[in-house]
Amino acid sequence: MEYLPSAVAQWKRDAITWYRRDTELFVKLYKDVEDRMNQSGARPSFTSTIIRDQKRYNLSPIEGAWLSATMYAGGAETSATAADWFMFAMIAHPEVQAKCHQELDAVIGRSRMPGFADQERLPYIRATVREVLRWRTVVPIGAPHQSMEDDWYEGYFIPKGTIVIANIWAMNRDKEVYVRSTPRWNLFRN
Repeated sequence: MEYLPSAVAQWKRDAITWYRRDTELFVKLYKDVEDRMNQSGARPSFTSTIIRDQKRYNLSPIEGAWLSATMYAGGAETSATAADWFMFAMIAHPEVQAKCHQELDAVIGRSRMPGFADQERLPYIRATVREVLRWRTVVPIGAPHQSMEDDWYEGYFIPKGTIVIANIWAMNRDKEVYVRSTPRWNLFRN
């Protein structure tokens, strides 16, 4: 793929265009944080830490900009996706939505928005959120990990240096943990 000429690969030309456009945007945002830091107006953030310790991390400004943008996008995309699946679940299961609404009205009322301090008093809503995250996990596989030493797991030998990736999707459907798990959505498990 590396040696395929761009002239015959539209996807390669598109990728180069996207890379240039995204790099320009990311570097501009990165420089904005850097300028605010120089004017003593930047709040602590992932990007300001990267800029402050740039030499320590041995990153170029472009690498720092891409790292910052990737971290931001990862957080924004996963949060938006989780919210989308929650909305889908509430539309698909109006009876669950009604119970969540009843709990919210009983505990919070209609005069204010719920806050983090209210979580302990909203067990049904907390369980619903957890079940949605189990049912439609945002990240179906975990980050790669490398074994530090030879190991055995459930009869399988894992040599030192092996890359291991957790299958979160499968773990969330483990019938020993989630007894009532089926292809259909079940709010609570035994």
